[in-house]
Amino acid sequence: MKNFALIGKNIGHSISPFLHQEIARIYNLKLTYQILDLQTGGQLEEVIQKLKKKELHGANVTIPYKEDILIYLDDITYEAKQIGAINTIFLDNKIAVGANTDYNGLIGLIRHSKIHIKDKNVIILGTGGASKAALKVCKDLGANVTIVTRDKQNKTMHDKIITYNELDPLIYDVVINATPIGMFPNVDASPLKSEFVKDKIVIDLIYNPVETKMMKEAKIAIGGMDMLIIQAIQSESLWFKKKLEITDEIISELRSLCNEYIRNTF
Repeated sequence: MKNFALIGKNIGHSISPFLHQEIARIYNLKLTYQILDLQTGGQLEEVIQKLKKKELHGANVTIPYKEDILIYLDDITYEAKQIGAINTIFLDNKIAVGANTDYNGLIGLIRHSKIHIKDKNVIILGTGGASKAALKVCKDLGANVTIVTRDKQNKTMHDKIITYNELDPLIYDVVINATPIGMFPNVDASPLKSEFVKDKIVIDLIYNPVETKMMKEAKIAIGGMDMLIIQAIQSESLWFKKKLEITDEIISELRSLCNEYIRNTF
């Protein structure tokens, strides 16, 4: 039995333990999966030591540590280096390697949703680890991207960065929310007022709630559940060193199970 964990802060709402158990069931794998709710980044090194001692055999990383944890890793995959953030740690012998499966998760979500962003004007809300993965996805799919942030301190991330006060609804077609605003339990919050999304396509990377306030106000809305599922399957593929085929049927089954779990739990 292999042991895995989700590393983050204030993540008691996460459905990752449930999701990973269901993925393991579908692919005939055996694992345990726990939440490690770390209140300070100083605890990250302790988790890496647990990995090297094989008390843990791998981990996922979420808000706010997708970038902070980089300095504690022995190696980072080429794609994760390009993105500048990781969400998965796997062991190569006793070497802790950081990878980014969020990238393929978002690619998969966009393709499954039949949304085409090539040559579209896309704004990405936020500058954290999820935003960095979204930025690379949008660039690779040929979109024109602007980052929206509360301030412009992170100017090196992208050449087009504006503040929320500078945002004009006329300059974009698609909104990608890579912030936690609107996530359970703060379900009445939204990063943008309705007039900024009412005639737009919204891709909200939040999966709990299934439909965020901003999604309800958008012309077309896609939630983050499929991204969560795809990145989780790819994480298990790295942990078990096995190619796990991802089919539409598997995504559909896991989506239904996770949505039901959220409805019954939160």
